[in-house]
Amino acid sequence: MNTHRFFFSLILIFITLYITSSSDCDAHSNQDDTVFDIKVQQSPLILIGTSLNKNIDINIPNLFNVTFLVRCILKGQPTQRIIRIVQAGALLGRRSCQRFDVNREYIAFLEPFFDGTYRPVDINEIPYNNQIDLLLEKTCGLTRTYPFTESNDTEAVLANKCPSAVSIDCPL
Repeated sequence: MNTHRFFFSLILIFITLYITSSSDCDAHSNQDDTVFDIKVQQSPLILIGTSLNKNIDINIPNLFNVTFLVRCILKGQPTQRIIRIVQAGALLGRRSCQRFDVNREYIAFLEPFFDGTYRPVDINEIPYNNQIDLLLEKTCGLTRTYPFTESNDTEAVLANKCPSAVSIDCPL
């Protein structure tokens, strides 16, 4: 009888550890009701790009690093075409939680971190689609800058695409 209790307790412990160490964002951290204009003000770097790779931190399962292909810079200094985003996910002490699913396009709200890396500010990324372009047209303070590329990199020239218009409804 004691053996059954021991194994049952052991199974419960493993289930609890698995659930609490999941890399998914919990329901609380997924709620980001911040207005887009405020997100723009709070973020020193705003990029449109694609998540190419996602590496989960083995020491902290709720954090991961992302290889991100930049196609347009909406705010901030120019970056390399491919950047590394660190400490994405659910960082302790923050209310937001990023997902950056592989092969999906996002608007990322970042800040420079160290050694040429970037990390998310405390704001969720936004999945990018053409409907977002209407929002970008009406949002003040945005630009259309392209990442650094080699002058003979024709693939980069074709991939670097910014929305046709940003911040056009803003007073000069």
